[in-house]
Amino acid sequence: MGVYAETSGATITCRNSKSAERVYKALAAQAKKSDEYQNPFAQEIEQDGSTIYFSASSGRIQNLEWQMAEVWRAVKHIAGVQAMSAPFLVEGEGAYYENE
Repeated sequence: MGVYAETSGATITCRNSKSAERVYKALAAQAKKSDEYQNPFAQEIEQDGSTIYFSASSGRIQNLEWQMAEVWRAVKHIAGVQAMSAPFLVEGEGAYYENE
């Protein structure tokens, strides 16, 4: 059993909007694929100028890490790509304390 994780604020920054358009097309093609657990690699892809925004999720945090590595491999070679950031939200039990 894994720990659910998602990224709803993932970004790819580019030098200009033309580079971002190429990244958008590559991500749209990647979004048609799924991992072994049927999680799509990227969802809700949007372009705003030279930045691409997208989300992804998985029932296992390790799988989401792998998905993001696959997304990076798909776009890092595109001229003008500068960086990708994918902060994760992770499901957890948290902590509970009570005095007797």
